[in-house]
Amino acid sequence: MQRYQDSIINSAGQPVSGASVLVRPTGSTNTATIYATNTGTATAANPITADSLGRFGFYGTNGRYDLVVSGSFIQTTTITDVMLEDVPLSNLGELSTASSARDNLGLGSAAVVSTATFAKASNNLSDLASTATARINLGLGTSTGTVLHADRNLGDLSTAATARANLGVAIGTNVQAFSTAILMSTGSQSIAGGKAFTVTTLASTGQITPDLSAGNNFELSMTVNTTLATPSNATKGQEFRIAVFQNSTAKTLAYNSAFYKFVAAATATLSTATAVGTVDVLRGYVMTTTSAECEMRNLVS
Repeated sequence: MQRYQDSIINSAGQPVSGASVLVRPTGSTNTATIYATNTGTATAANPITADSLGRFGFYGTNGRYDLVVSGSFIQTTTITDVMLEDVPLSNLGELSTASSARDNLGLGSAAVVSTATFAKASNNLSDLASTATARINLGLGTSTGTVLHADRNLGDLSTAATARANLGVAIGTNVQAFSTAILMSTGSQSIAGGKAFTVTTLASTGQITPDLSAGNNFELSMTVNTTLATPSNATKGQEFRIAVFQNSTAKTLAYNSAFYKFVAAATATLSTATAVGTVDVLRGYVMTTTSAECEMRNLVS
């Protein structure tokens, strides 16, 4: 059942109120059966009377109709061969061959997909035929091992030491293991127990250049008269001590006066005692990399 509707206007373009429209099968003088609704259960009056705006409408079965229009101040006119065709909603079920239709649409056989190969969302990709191939197709490359889980806080590492080495934080190589016994470079710290610093031995030669990067404590057993040259690698704020041991013959010790600054010249002199094991101690505080405040303490043993 198909609806037809239109409106009647005169030559001036004005609607013709109350115009009469007689519906006939095309080429016949018989009056056609028309309907008030698309269910086809209630017929409508024929001819039809247009409303005040010249509008009219009706439902009819599939076919061709002539409309005879008449009314006041208009010439009777026949509109011929009006087609009514109600196309069913068949979802293309009336196609004779679906495959031919796909070919005509340029879809070909590619449009035929088996749902058996679909991945189900509920399976979380576990139905992939090859996860390795899927990663490559996604541009993720290949997996070389088991991934880490964020919620395990690195507890799933097989070897923590190897992981630290791979990260460049190997204990004892790249970083120092934490210990309360290690002195801190900043802040205050209480140290329990006695601590001994390494003593570096200076060879007795005519001129000695102490390397202050080797430590803070040095000892020199005098066998010849010696001059202390400007130390290498002196650091501002560094303190150093040089214990000088005499042998059976008293030896003299001279200094590079540009670096070793004594409060009084007399305090720079070694003791004159010749007993083996007599010890004088030179103490210094590096003020700059080229000078140190010094003091000689004689006969400390």
